[in-house]
Amino acid sequence: MTIAEKLRWLKTAENFLNLGNISGARNALQEILSTVQFPHDPDTLAFAAELALYSGDKAAAEEYLRSLTAATLKPGGGLPHGRGEFVRALLELSVFEIKPAVRRLESILRQPAIRQPQNEYDKCTRVRVDKYLSDACYLLGDASGAAAGLFDAASVSERPEERAALYSKALFLTAYNPLSPSEELTVSKGYNRFFENTPPVSVTGRSVCQPEEARLTKQRSEGMRTIRIGYISRDFRRHAMGYFLAPILKHFDRKNTIVFAYMTGEGDEVTKRLRRLGAAFTDVSDMSPEQTARRIAADRLDVLVDLSGHSQDNALPVLAYRPAPVIISGLGFLHTSGLAAVDYHLTDRIMTPAAAPDSQAEDNRMQKAFSERLLYVDAGIPPEQRKNDFYPLFCYAPVEKEKMPPPAAPEERQGKHITFGCLNNYAKLTDRTLLMWRSIMEKLPDSRLILQNKLASLPDFAGRQFIVRRLGAMGFDTARIECRPYSPDYLKTYADIDIALDTEPYNGGATTCEALYMGVPVVTLAGTSPAARVGASILFGAGCPELISYTEKEYISIAVRLAEDRQRLDEYRKNLRRQMEQSPLMDERRYAAAMEALCRKAYKEKFLFV
Repeated sequence: MTIAEKLRWLKTAENFLNLGNISGARNALQEILSTVQFPHDPDTLAFAAELALYSGDKAAAEEYLRSLTAATLKPGGGLPHGRGEFVRALLELSVFEIKPAVRRLESILRQPAIRQPQNEYDKCTRVRVDKYLSDACYLLGDASGAAAGLFDAASVSERPEERAALYSKALFLTAYNPLSPSEELTVSKGYNRFFENTPPVSVTGRSVCQPEEARLTKQRSEGMRTIRIGYISRDFRRHAMGYFLAPILKHFDRKNTIVFAYMTGEGDEVTKRLRRLGAAFTDVSDMSPEQTARRIAADRLDVLVDLSGHSQDNALPVLAYRPAPVIISGLGFLHTSGLAAVDYHLTDRIMTPAAAPDSQAEDNRMQKAFSERLLYVDAGIPPEQRKNDFYPLFCYAPVEKEKMPPPAAPEERQGKHITFGCLNNYAKLTDRTLLMWRSIMEKLPDSRLILQNKLASLPDFAGRQFIVRRLGAMGFDTARIECRPYSPDYLKTYADIDIALDTEPYNGGATTCEALYMGVPVVTLAGTSPAARVGASILFGAGCPELISYTEKEYISIAVRLAEDRQRLDEYRKNLRRQMEQSPLMDERRYAAAMEALCRKAYKEKFLFV
């Protein structure tokens, strides 16, 4: 077997691994190890150690690593084998030795063979190192480091679909530590280069990104009567976004609007309930982006609304085929897509304030971060029907509302320690957020803090120990910290929480709504990007502007003052749910009408008002 043949077998093994086929990858490696020329090949031994680890056999992985060390032992030392070091980092990550793993992964990337890979094996190694380094940085609250790892992986990967997916995930992570508006726009537009040669999808030889001329002529003379709107998402299911989708599928104008829903992921019981609301559902989860685009094009939409943006397993590659005349994005990702095929982005006047006369003002700068034109929710509500000063982007409408427990009675918290809580995704707990929380707890020495998330659900208490160690290193009194694992009845946790603390600079969304609905006030810090202002949008929409802060000092002050006022906390317990239900945040019919009006507005602006 020649070196070139060995590398081809390694590539075959890598391809099997990327498909999740451990057995196929192992068989490909055995072709190398069984030869006379490469019985102890370092590259293959390292790969075999990785496969053993993925199979759950740590002992075999360590044995392969010992063989690797023996095979690469040289007089005078030398650089350790890159892929072997990667497996050692994986072993460290498996026991939550995150910082040592990060140091090891960073050292691998400094090796010449990995930094400037000359063959596909080393390129694959660099991509895998980057991806795991990103995950490790994410756990440490280093969103910038996590994004940098993915951007680097995207620059090296030789698989076009993987490059685009890695770049998209990196853009999602930039919202955790926002760039300046001009930098964000430049970096986001970089995503479009993966689709520059993607042709618009056609039906019967006609590109559907332009309406049929006969239809346009009729619309211009008679007005736009019926509109065909499609929504595409993987989150028509039990998911944070699922709490906000029911109104647009249930309360649309059945006389003048036809609604389609395209499901790009697996469904569940919530999906079944959403399917019964009236929209025409299509499962496209097994289709390629091009196949999905063709399926959508066959429905002859006027407007397609993407509800995912750069979130996980998103539909942006589908949008690149321009399967509808007008494409709008929003809700699932609050920042720009950077994709040229997307015409508009949905937002509200708190998340992305409207332009002010001063071009240097912060609100103007925020607008400049978008490649799309902005559509404000309140623009879909006629002025004479606006009963409130503000209408939020989100409309909270949990599909399984009847399963939600009632707020705890105020007397249940009497005589107990003031307890703060956060049920947000652990990755949102940045160092800056934690330092604010530490300051609050230092001012209230008898207070407690409950954290509940999926990281704390890992077996053998590994996740909880990791969280507590991190907070302890930052100066928290860990005896006052309680980490709870995620559970299906997690809403009951709010019976033990007096005040919820929002994260910054990526606020909670559905989590904030849930806390309020359970009668628990949420203190938020409004920042300078849409993701850092969604908490303020939700609180203002729910009628709780008093819980919004604009500086760290004010955030701490609001939390402390609230903790010292048991009467106010009791009033929130008794009144918040009813207050929410009467607010714009839960006005489902008005919200659905506004969304339809915005779709009409966008279509008219692009094709009829010319």
